[in-house]
Amino acid sequence: MLLHLATLLLTTSAPQGPFDFTAAERLLQGELKQLQGDVAVLVHQDGHEVFRFQAGAIDFDTQVRMASLTKTISAGVILSMVDAGELELDTTLGQGLPLLFRGKDVGEPTVLDCWAMRHGITAPQAYEHLAFFGLGASVAMIGSKGTLDFRPGSHLGYDGKGMQATALIAEKRSGLAWGDLARERVLAPCGMTTTDYLQFDPNPAVAGGLRSTAEEVLAYADMVLAGGVVGAERVLSEASVERLFTNHTSGLPVHFTPFPKSHPSYPYGTPPDYGFGTWVLAQNPGSGHVEEVVGAGAWGSYVWLDRRRGLTAVMIVDVPAGSKRSIDAALGLAAAARAAVQARQATALTAKAGGTAGATELTWKPAPGSSGSRVYGSSEPLLDLFDLRAASLCYEGDAASASVASFPHYAVLSDLGGHENTALIPGVNTTAVPTPR
Repeated sequence: MLLHLATLLLTTSAPQGPFDFTAAERLLQGELKQLQGDVAVLVHQDGHEVFRFQAGAIDFDTQVRMASLTKTISAGVILSMVDAGELELDTTLGQGLPLLFRGKDVGEPTVLDCWAMRHGITAPQAYEHLAFFGLGASVAMIGSKGTLDFRPGSHLGYDGKGMQATALIAEKRSGLAWGDLARERVLAPCGMTTTDYLQFDPNPAVAGGLRSTAEEVLAYADMVLAGGVVGAERVLSEASVERLFTNHTSGLPVHFTPFPKSHPSYPYGTPPDYGFGTWVLAQNPGSGHVEEVVGAGAWGSYVWLDRRRGLTAVMIVDVPAGSKRSIDAALGLAAAARAAVQARQATALTAKAGGTAGATELTWKPAPGSSGSRVYGSSEPLLDLFDLRAASLCYEGDAASASVASFPHYAVLSDLGGHENTALIPGVNTTAVPTPR
């Protein structure tokens, strides 16, 4: 009892925005024992901090081993190579590394297969993160000792060997060692000054060797949700950002996944598929639109990107590898954040075509405590934060109705004391103009 009280005294939490994160704080307090008392949590909406929680020895700037959360950051490095025309997603390992892979079954997977966890490569040991190999030597072992568990593209099979091999292709084509390449293309632009690939030095272990902090991992996530830019600097193209939110294993049989088949906090009740260095946590079953992705590590750390509500979150912990002791906290945090943001959004948006001079009459229910609303119109469906950036501002004010220019699709957003809640819940605060009869 005394130990538990002492742990509680070491925790700090604070909402930094207009949302009620009481449920998130209660959840994290309840999960502290599972997290061994050490955790740092940050939540942003639209790049602005809305919640933080910290306990024990892990602070927001504490460098911690990331394990497979590494994959989500490394994916940005690979995609930057694609953006620069230095790497093609349909290049096979045999084409990219002919001395090591050409003529072998393990040379058949493409770069996309490797980053979508459908390459099928297995080997007697996890050469991709053995510390007595450098990158080249580890890939040579994968090439010589590796075999295929399944034909590339046919299954979801979670394993980092394919990623490690493509990193060697990236080194050869860029002329830079992986750590230098990552720093130049992603880490430095995102301000990730203490992040490195030295966990298994000299092996950069591109699928599991990153060390970073809560603040710096979240900086990367914010870059992605900002459309691939940091300030005025573009880090990733919009096409590459979309690639991170693409489900590349939908409908494939599962050879191996670390996620359980069911969990009460899966957004649509289904286990994650795999995207591109990311797990697809939420794919809307109605529209097929990928709304949320996560990066997750064996020592329990998670990064979460929700483009439907403009949310990013990171939870950094260090629990026994592979124990899944943090999954309830991570998925519960995402659920609490969704609920907190949705509670402060406008609802009941309706549209009636055929108003004065062809205008459309809109009505809606303002968000609780909001100071006003903004209405956007678009010729394309409004499903997430990215779609909003291309929409047109039709109305801004404190009313609950407006006569606006006609568009096929609308969304109403809430002003919350200087913070605009950009959460989009299709069918709740977005609507399409009814077809005239």
